[in-house]
Amino acid sequence: MGDISIKKLVIVLCFFMISCFAVDDSYVLGPGDTLDIYVYSLNMANELEKVHKKKIHEKISNNGFINIPAFGLLKAEKLSIAELKAMLIERYNELVPVPVIKISLYGAKEIPIYVMGEVMRPGLYMLSDKDLTEKSIYNVVIQEARGFTQKADKSDVVVNRNGKKIHVTLFDRPETFRLSENIVLQRDDVVVVAAVITDIYIMGQVKYPGSYPYLPEATLMDYILRAGGIQDSGADEIGVMTSFKDRNNVHIIKLDPRLRLPVEDVKLSPKSIVYVPKGFLASWEDVLRLMQNVRDTFVYPNELIETIRTQGE
Repeated sequence: MGDISIKKLVIVLCFFMISCFAVDDSYVLGPGDTLDIYVYSLNMANELEKVHKKKIHEKISNNGFINIPAFGLLKAEKLSIAELKAMLIERYNELVPVPVIKISLYGAKEIPIYVMGEVMRPGLYMLSDKDLTEKSIYNVVIQEARGFTQKADKSDVVVNRNGKKIHVTLFDRPETFRLSENIVLQRDDVVVVAAVITDIYIMGQVKYPGSYPYLPEATLMDYILRAGGIQDSGADEIGVMTSFKDRNNVHIIKLDPRLRLPVEDVKLSPKSIVYVPKGFLASWEDVLRLMQNVRDTFVYPNELIETIRTQGE
């Protein structure tokens, strides 16, 4: 093999080695992606005889097809770059000897991301599907949505994805960014930033139902007394949800029949819910459902409650 042929071979091999690192072959294609496709034919016997090079510049159509001049329209949607490359090699095998394909993503499609709740600019954002930095939750919330409001709970940002909830702690208190939580968002993710809630909620058959500021030293009995006490129409038991994140963490506490006050105490935390049902309301399943609905109302913006509940059914 002559020196010139060896140099050509080295140049070609280096080109493909570099391009393999430059292109993420796991990238999943879809309408709006624009591709540069290079087709080479290496016919090697004792030496590198020739190199054929042709560039195809095409955008995947809205119905998911790409036009390859030698074959016409081919379905590319939902294929990875690696899968499209393998398909083209198989097709070109019928036309040219030893086909080699390089695919570059010239322009990436945009995907929708929704941001709602306590951010400065909530709404729909169309982001490049290729740029991982642009799709990071930090970039979407801080750069695109212009950051948090003063009421935002930065320690528990929720990403709703395909009916599931992903809890992300972007910041510890004080303002310490957690790089490990900077997840990459996907198409149709809904990012929900709730407000910080530090109150205790006393609901149902008390004289003054409502929210009361959390005081570390205050007891359950203190809060009931601050709410004016339990009315005569109240039941003989009350429900206390002490963990805002755990729907099942509910205590059922009996009342002293004479004093109409709890016979035992539980430690309350910010966002605890105390619910006093009516005396005729015998089903605690109904009481728990009411308490969970109250919880949902505080956690999620109102416009999302029905959607999220439907997804969970």
